[in-house]
Amino acid sequence: MNQESQQYGKHPNPPERGDEMSQTDNIIANLRAFARLYGYVRFFHPSDEASAIDWDRFAILGSRKAKEAQSPAELRAVLDDLFHPIAPTIQLYGANQAPCPFPYPGPGSGLKTVHWNHRGVGVHHDHPTYHSHRLGRWSPDDDISRLVLQRVRGDRLAGKEVRISLYARTDCPDRSDRPGLWLSVQPPYVMFKNLVSVPITSAEWQQYSATTRLPKVSTWPNIGCYGGGAGTVWADEVELAVRDENGEWKPEKIEDPGFESATSLDDSPHWEVYARDARSSFTTQGPFRGKQCLMIETDPNAFCNAVHLPPGESVDKEIAAGLFCRVPLALCSDDEQRVPGTQ
Repeated sequence: MNQESQQYGKHPNPPERGDEMSQTDNIIANLRAFARLYGYVRFFHPSDEASAIDWDRFAILGSRKAKEAQSPAELRAVLDDLFHPIAPTIQLYGANQAPCPFPYPGPGSGLKTVHWNHRGVGVHHDHPTYHSHRLGRWSPDDDISRLVLQRVRGDRLAGKEVRISLYARTDCPDRSDRPGLWLSVQPPYVMFKNLVSVPITSAEWQQYSATTRLPKVSTWPNIGCYGGGAGTVWADEVELAVRDENGEWKPEKIEDPGFESATSLDDSPHWEVYARDARSSFTTQGPFRGKQCLMIETDPNAFCNAVHLPPGESVDKEIAAGLFCRVPLALCSDDEQRVPGTQ
């Protein structure tokens, strides 16, 4: 018998096997309840907070807290504390309780309905087939799914301050989901890390620009333009500059900054298309300069043969023995935030 076994054998009150199993079963039940609610909220609750949170970190935090609950009442309180800040409209209720109806503005309020549409499980935004989209409201991955970009060799730019700009115009009618100027970097093992997203707002040609400092460890800066939630954006004359040690802006080379090198975007050796939720092309329709410009057209109804849910649509699910949740699937939004917003 080893020393650890000898010490355990001398414990004045060794735990009973039944108590160990009961504690293990309780932890498993708690984690199962957390996992079920986690899935419903992550993939179906349409709040801005749920769309923006780091779900991997939340899973670690939530599982640690949930498994420590010692009773059904304590588990319910833990889950409520965890999920209320990111999904304030969900309700947890017992078997003998009834959830409250969720108040929402009626027809004629002028508000948009916000809800998720899924094609498979869109966990990774770069998957060519399976992805997700939140209708009626901007989400962090939306610009990735309507993007045209160019990769720039970044070893000489790492850690430096850069400025990007382009000329653009748009007829996008959705003020909450504008097209924009875009800059990201690609750290090792990461698809995109967004650094700049500048909304394009004018129907007339206008220059848009932004400055940022690139991380010291970055391989490929990506610059480009993304479409809005609806309508069309035209872009031209992309520029990139870096600030030197004297504080002066020095231009960095961009291949085909005016979109003139090919008659078709598909034939361009310099610009890449990630616009799976939009139609992208080179066009001769009124470029800012030269003969051509970039055009990105977005049809909000084209995604996944989009299903449109009525405001107030919700689902009720059992997440643990005697514990249920009501999760709203469709909420309302104005141009600024979900209605009602988080307090």
